[in-house]
Amino acid sequence: MLLLPFLAAASATARPIVGILALPVEHADCITLSLRAPQTSTSCFHSLYVKWLESAGARVVPLPYDLPVDEFDAQLDAINGALITGGETDIKQIDSAYMAATRRLYNRSLALHASGETWPLWGTCMGMQVGALPTL
Repeated sequence: MLLLPFLAAASATARPIVGILALPVEHADCITLSLRAPQTSTSCFHSLYVKWLESAGARVVPLPYDLPVDEFDAQLDAINGALITGGETDIKQIDSAYMAATRRLYNRSLALHASGETWPLWGTCMGMQVGALPTL
């Protein structure tokens, strides 16, 4: 996987590596950042989130919502925090692959905080609403 060399440096850097949870490809305003070929991309997010985090000194990696669980968890182990973006994804479909990915992020952040480690999780608009859902 292309990101793994960069992710290995997460704990050895002064610049945090922040994962951005990608959305299902459903709207034209997304910039595809999938590792797959563009014609087969399944997830994306707008570049403004990348610019925002980079302007604060962070490095950014995409977190495709539909990665296999072991690959998704490996990426979470190698980043310093995550962002759940705004968007128009249907978050009422609690059993969707996207909502499963948000649960993994939310539970990871809670578990690390409970053990005394700082692992921030930011939700913007829809991303904040996801954390308010009672089933997480």
